Amino acid sequence: MADSRTSPKLDRPQIIRVAVGSKNPCKIEAVRKAFREILDRGANDGNSDNVTASSRSVVKLEISAFDVPSGVPDQPFGDPETRQGAMNRAQAAFNAAIEAAGDDFSQYPDFAVGLEGGLEKHLYKPQQLSTNGVGGDGMQQTEELWCMAWMAILGSNSALCTLGKAAESNFVPATQNYSCNKNCDQNG
Repeated sequence: MADSRTSPKLDRPQIIRVAVGSKNPCKIEAVRKAFREILDRGANDGNSDNVTASSRSVVKLEISAFDVPSGVPDQPFGDPETRQGAMNRAQAAFNAAIEAAGDDFSQYPDFAVGLEGGLEKHLYKPQQLSTNGVGGDGMQQTEELWCMAWMAILGSNSALCTLGKAAESNFVPATQNYSCNKNCDQNG
């Protein structure tokens, strides 16, 4: 027989609270979708094709969003700045959620997430094919901007941070003055 002090009642949904370090609706929805997918997969023994309404009711997801600083430039360049921005947002979201909860420990976040988009410059030498299919010489190096994003997730003890990087994608020629955050990410 299960001990009622340590086993959650299955007829009452468990609540997972996630603090997001941004008020950007796209980032909030991305976090919601990612956590929902993982929670649904876990409720169905790893089979996400078998999600039912009853399995969704086992775990309730509560997302809270906080407008927090990234602590890096508005347009981070390179992995170190972008990764640090994600980590700073996750920690700041965790702290803001605890402050908002006050003495109500039941409202403390189980997770805090920071998302940060950045740019990287990549140099490459274009390959020009000659009429015989052999690469041409004398081509100048060209710069391209590439978009990427880092995600940081803190657990409830806020001492452990899990990091992930999204795949990079070619953005615009580096000769154009373009800010990913200015043009794509108006809400942090």
